[in-house]
Amino acid sequence: MRMFKLATATFVMTAAACGSATPVPFGGTTGDGGTTSDGGTTSDGGTTSDAGSGNGDASAGAPSRGGGVYLTSYDYTVQNTPIQGMSASAGFYSAYGASGGACTTSTTGACTTIQCPLASGGDAGAPKPASGGTINITGGSRPVQVIASGADYVPVSAQQKLWLGGEMIEAKSVGGDVPAFDLKAAAPNYVTVTSPLFPAAGGKLTLSRTQPLAIAWTGGGAGQVTATISGVTATTSTSIACIFPASAGSGSVPASVMGGLPSQSTSASIAITASNAAEAVVSGWAVRLNLLTLSKTATGTASAAATLQ
Repeated sequence: MRMFKLATATFVMTAAACGSATPVPFGGTTGDGGTTSDGGTTSDGGTTSDAGSGNGDASAGAPSRGGGVYLTSYDYTVQNTPIQGMSASAGFYSAYGASGGACTTSTTGACTTIQCPLASGGDAGAPKPASGGTINITGGSRPVQVIASGADYVPVSAQQKLWLGGEMIEAKSVGGDVPAFDLKAAAPNYVTVTSPLFPAAGGKLTLSRTQPLAIAWTGGGAGQVTATISGVTATTSTSIACIFPASAGSGSVPASVMGGLPSQSTSASIAITASNAAEAVVSGWAVRLNLLTLSKTATGTASAAATLQ
């Protein structure tokens, strides 16, 4: 089975900023299973290791159709109040649409930067949704079914975390427009970010564009930790994703990469998440299982609006 590096697959928000919800092979989709309760990003840092169950690779080149199953689990505390939950969604597309703008991509070490002009309107490149039938998710704290309604999937959520960390999570589809698939990946741990120091909910984190950003965490296990930083101006959206092994416990965003963020942003944000993924090409369809946990901090989650200096 041929696997693909996912460095640029983290930019769900960037695709939207470019004027299109268009996914990329093995990349994000407009329904990514992220929670909206904490202001976090749903961008992911999927691993290149495949724990799937043996689906064959029937494609000689990069597939132009596909999608995946997106699961999020969270467990953190805000003002002594424990908050737990999960969400699940899926999305598949029979054809990827054209980008709404000419995005540029650059890579420095573990970091990838994508810059896109903001679209002026129109959505001629909208992807065409497809159905993979009912998807059964097992291996976690509860079985989950993600059911298709036509070519769209109805998201599932609950106030219960879906995994502890380390369990083998399996997503198995019955098939439809998308051939049946069976993917497995180890659940990422709930890492605790110790650097940078995130503010309480609603606060902003000040980030320097001229200094490297040190990132540290505890509790790493399977998968990767991704730091995603974005800045938006009236005309351009810039997103940075730096992906580190979860077991490393630390990483750094170089000053040269931080300098690529806009100096006069209308909005900016930072989020640090842990994730793991499995992926395959099944009869020409790129399919993916993505598992995401929201990283914890002393005040809640590692997600905040930012001020760029």
